[in-house]
Amino acid sequence: MISLLKNQPHYSSIFFLEQFDFINNKKYFIKSSSSPSGIMSISRELKGIDWYNSKTNNVIKYEISARRKNYIRIKLAENKGSVISLSKQPYFSNIKYIDKVIDHYCLVWGCYNVSSKVPLHGDLSLLGNIIFIDNEIPVIIDWEHFNYNSVPMGFDAISFLFEILWFQIYMTNNICEHSLNHLSKTLLRLKTSNCLNQIFIDKPLKTLQEFILNNHKFWGRQIKKLPVTLFNMNQVQLIDNLLLQKHD
Repeated sequence: MISLLKNQPHYSSIFFLEQFDFINNKKYFIKSSSSPSGIMSISRELKGIDWYNSKTNNVIKYEISARRKNYIRIKLAENKGSVISLSKQPYFSNIKYIDKVIDHYCLVWGCYNVSSKVPLHGDLSLLGNIIFIDNEIPVIIDWEHFNYNSVPMGFDAISFLFEILWFQIYMTNNICEHSLNHLSKTLLRLKTSNCLNQIFIDKPLKTLQEFILNNHKFWGRQIKKLPVTLFNMNQVQLIDNLLLQKHD
């Protein structure tokens, strides 16, 4: 049985389907595209999966069902686990999972020099792109924006953190002090683990936003889906100032 889950989401030109094999009792996910941009995205995803698998003992299984000049179709085996859903306190209520993802980031990306450019995931989000096996072990999926050695160390990690903070503010209309304290300590943990480039130390949110907007090519039309770009100027200045005070 095959069912359509997503039809070209966020201008991606990709069809995303679910297939269930009743004989083997297994679920698969299928991505396909016949547009140049969609084919490029899926091709990038394959490179990202291969890179990620080389760091994580092949946790994502896939096969290429079809690959031609004007069409590509891949089949991804299901990683059975849980995905975090949006709650009324997205940051505060998910600190346990945030810590696990940051540990995982340091494990996967930590082999690179802190001052060098590192591979980009581009949409490292707790709300959809990370599966937790046995509610413990993170597996990062959806590598459609992957690029080798293209971003400063820590980019995906702090984008991940500030996205959850954005949802926290959006849901509560308030900057939660406890969440901000945790984010501050996590930035320090990334720094002491040599997983945060110096450019993100003083004004992490402002620098993050500027990097995304100055590197539009990595996301194209899909840049609009990144919540961290939705912080307004006043919010950016306030959050960066509060984080700076905590570090002092």
